[in-house]
Amino acid sequence: MKQELMEAIEAAPFSALQACKVLGLSADRFYRWRTRESLVDKPPIAKLSPHKLLEEEKEEIVSYSLEHPEQRHRELWYNLAREEKVHVSPSSVYRVLKSEDLVPPHVFGKPRRDKVKPDPKAPHEDWMIDITYIPIQAVDWYLIVLLDVYSRYIVGWELLSSMTWREIQQVVDFAIEDWGFRDSAKKPRLHNDNGSQLKAKKLRQWLRELGVLQDFSRPKVPEDLAILERFMRTVKQEEVYPGEYPDQYEARDGIGRFIGYYNHRRPHQSLGYVTPYDMLIGRAEEVIQQRKKKHISAQQRRKEINRRMAD
Repeated sequence: MKQELMEAIEAAPFSALQACKVLGLSADRFYRWRTRESLVDKPPIAKLSPHKLLEEEKEEIVSYSLEHPEQRHRELWYNLAREEKVHVSPSSVYRVLKSEDLVPPHVFGKPRRDKVKPDPKAPHEDWMIDITYIPIQAVDWYLIVLLDVYSRYIVGWELLSSMTWREIQQVVDFAIEDWGFRDSAKKPRLHNDNGSQLKAKKLRQWLRELGVLQDFSRPKVPEDLAILERFMRTVKQEEVYPGEYPDQYEARDGIGRFIGYYNHRRPHQSLGYVTPYDMLIGRAEEVIQQRKKKHISAQQRRKEINRRMAD
């Protein structure tokens, strides 16, 4: 093909530049062919990227993914680094999983309407509380969850057979005591929906006497409590529905283990891929910087190994 083009350009009754334009060929390429390059077509030579993942890293990612099929690529990336197995980027983990057909389909929710949400600057400025149904042997129990908005940490929860304002009071009261706010002048602001238990006159009076400001979401706008709604959906999808608890004791144990995992081991994208506990105790930036250092070190090692393989 090159030879035919060269002959056509050189035999043209006008300049080589004009001939190249007619043939749709770059003039630079034509002159390179004529002066420096062989006319024999050669297969392209694959270049070895110094940052290409090592086979051992790919194998570790695949193996860990198969052991933890419930985790998506960002959570796998976080835990692989936390457990000192592999230090790569989230996108690298995704590419490896995709090449092995290990990326689960993503289920998109309905688009959310504009919402007004709390914007705390420190832990325990704002708490959210909500209630959801937990099926146990065809009977609905009630999971009450109290979440710290700043850190996403679950600061209180309970699984109960009934749902009245007194159960709400019990969960809040325990959390106030556990986190040392009983005698504090400044207590967390409580965000909740418009459920009848949360609007009960006796509960509202008790909260006022306790010194807790109660903030209600807009009617029929669950997005106002999106952070806690997301947790409720997660605990059901990943723990409750696959569990099929035989009784409330097994349910309480399973949900308790999941909350422990959620608080201390599950990274959050909105938190910069650190855990709620990291945010709660103020070490999020330290964790992020340590991760960056380990990632750079792993990059350097990968680069050196790939270069040795290329030599």
